Amino acid sequence: MIVSFLVSCENSEEVIKNNYYLSLSGESKNWEVDSYEVVIKPDTFSAGNGKLTMKNDKEVTSHFF
Repeated sequence: MIVSFLVSCENSEEVIKNNYYLSLSGESKNWEVDSYEVVIKPDTFSAGNGKLTMKNDKEVTSHFF
């Protein structure tokens, strides 16, 4: 007679998921930032809900955003 046992092994590694929240305010030579929010989660990214104002110039040229 042959008896066999099935042993189940559970993966004990814990997955850590970090969430980040940034609330930005301040100013530089060219920009003023007031309560601008950045939220980073493992599967999403959002930015906004604040005010970002360019000082002095009326337009800006950029190769990326």
